[in-house]
Amino acid sequence: MTKYNCRGIIFIVEMIIITKKYGIRDMYSGGFCPYQTMEEFWGFWCRNIWINRYAPIPTDLYDRLFDLVKDKDYFVLTTNVDHCFHRSSSEINSMIES
Repeated sequence: MTKYNCRGIIFIVEMIIITKKYGIRDMYSGGFCPYQTMEEFWGFWCRNIWINRYAPIPTDLYDRLFDLVKDKDYFVLTTNVDHCFHRSSSEINSMIES
């Protein structure tokens, strides 16, 4: 299991206070929770963004994918909000992120 799984043990560990208080079991539904304070609201979003955008990539999958195409004429079309493919190499010059 990686940190990019939106539910499961990593989510529970990273969001333990919010999961206990509100019963949230995944990052998606946590975005719609009616938090009691703005501190909880922003606390959830700060942690969510950290996990899904800035935390170290917990797998070498994207490095291995890049190794498969780096010597070819390629482009990458991705909807990944975590930017893992892009973060795996600074050599990627043909990418469409939506």
